[in-house]
Parts: sequence; C-alpha cells; structure tokens
Amino acid sequence: MDRYMGSTMFCKECMAESDIYVDPRAGEIICRTCAVVIGERCIDDGAEWQTYAEDSNNGRADPNRCGDAASPLLSAKSGMNTLIEGGQDSKLTAKLQKLQGMAVKESASERALKMDFFGKVREFGNRLGLTHAMQEHACLLLRKAEDSGLFKVKKAERGVAICVAVTLLTCRQWRRGQTMKEMSTMFNVSLKALNKAVKKLSNLEIEKAPSLRGEHHIPPLCDKLGLPPFVSVAARHTAQQASRSKKARKTQQAVVEGETWDVGPAAVSEAGGTTVMAMKRPFRAMYEQRGRLFTVEFLQRRAAKEVTLETLKPILV
Repeated sequence: MDRYMGSTMFCKECMAESDIYVDPRAGEIICRTCAVVIGERCIDDGAEWQTYAEDSNNGRADPNRCGDAASPLLSAKSGMNTLIEGGQDSKLTAKLQKLQGMAVKESASERALKMDFFGKVREFGNRLGLTHAMQEHACLLLRKAEDSGLFKVKKAERGVAICVAVTLLTCRQWRRGQTMKEMSTMFNVSLKALNKAVKKLSNLEIEKAPSLRGEHHIPPLCDKLGLPPFVSVAARHTAQQASRSKKARKTQQAVVEGETWDVGPAAVSEAGGTTVMAMKRPFRAMYEQRGRLFTVEFLQRRAAKEVTLETLKPILV
C-alpha cells in the first residue's frame, strides 16, 4: 500500500485539491486524477528502497546509501560518513564532495578506532558494575581528553591507559573506592602508564575528583573478604574517628586494612594489596585509642543490636 495514500495537493491542471502519488525512484509527485507531474526532485524521507546483500557483490558487502547516525561522542572534525557519489547534477555533486573532503579531517579507520575506545570504556564500566550515567560520563571525559590533544588515536596502547584513567576518575567522582593499583591489575595496564594518564587528565578543565578518605575503601575490601554488613559499618565508623587522630593518621589503605585486622593479617593483606608490616603500626595506634574511636552512642546501639546502615547514618555523615 502506498504510504502517501490519502495525501492531497493543489493541481493547476485540475484546479482543485487532488490525490497525489509520489514516485520515490524518480522523485516526482504525480496527480492521480490527470497524471500531471506536480513536483519533481523531491527527497524520499522513507526507508531504504534498495537492499544491499553480500552475495550481490562477489561476497563483499556494498556500502549503504546513507551513513550511520551522528554520535555525540565524536567531535566536529570527524564529520559524517555519508558517501556522496555522482548524481544528475555532476557539478553540484563535485562541489559537495569537495566540501565534505575539506570538513572531514579524520579517516574512517580513525573514527572506528575512536569508537572502539568508547566501547572499551563501557566494557570497563560493566566489569566494575558502573551505572549507565557513570559510563557516559567516562566517555565524555575521554572525548575532552581527545579534543585537548592529550593522546593520539593512532597510538592504541596509550588509548587503553587513557580509557582506564577516565574510568578511575569517574569512580572517584562517584565515591567508588577503586585504587590505581587495582585498576592496573584488573585491566592489564602498567601502573606507570596509568599514573601518567591520570596526571594528564588532571590538567583538563573538568570537575576535579574529590579525594577519597579511608572509609570509602572499606565497602570493596569487606566485599572481597566476605564480611557481614556490620563489620563494614563499624569499620567506617572507626575510620572516621581515626582520621581525626594524629597518631592513627597514616596511609588511608593501611588504616582501612588495620580496621579489619580481626579477619586475619594475611587475608587482609592479600585483598588490600598492602604488606602486613604496613598495617601493624596504624592497628596498634588505633588499638591504644579504642576507647575514643567508638563513641558512646555507637556502643549503646551496638548493645541494643540496632547498628545498621540506617541507624548509623547520622553518625557516619
């Protein structure tokens, strides 16, 4: 059935509103009453009328008549990937091809490699359990890094380090306790290259990632050790109290692991990536001040078995 069935247009030959028929191949609008061509060279805004199959060109897929949809992650210099070929007006077509060549400054392979980097950022986000909004934020950081000239698309090794770096900065902005060493081990990127990429990204005019305190590293560490929720809540409370003490204020990772010492030094050291000797000193300092680390309100709720994330929310803020 013609999708233009029921459409009308004024016909000068009939001197009235007449039903029309649109020929998509010729680009003509024809009056159904008198068969006079009312308009010509109209653009068909419908679906593709020609199908390109792989077996129609010796096993090779023909290019589509229209390009892919524009991506907001690609910069303006990427241009459109629509192919402009010869038409009825060869001079106009030549001008369009020339203008397209002047506007597009990247090849199709560079655009494909760039989209591959965005795909890697989303893949890294899926492995870390990041939400869709966090993944899109990381992709926008990657585009800003590329627009600023921090890395070249042709160098794929640096691109992977940049992808991991933008994912790490996104985790920090959303208060996700991911360390640089964990990201380096998980995604098989050298720690030196990752550190260099993070320093380059810090020069961008973006919202700086807030510094992570000790309590932000506790949930992933307790999850690795398989500890109950109460241990995570108590460790967060202890970390906030210990951060105010000068004696127990050491490295954040060592303080966090010192709070979960009762699980076993070897298990905590392996899960957190810190040596046992580095955890002993903050643990001893916190053990000496254990009377100050746990407030009276915390102990009262612990005795009443009311220590949950909801009841301790006013204390932990």
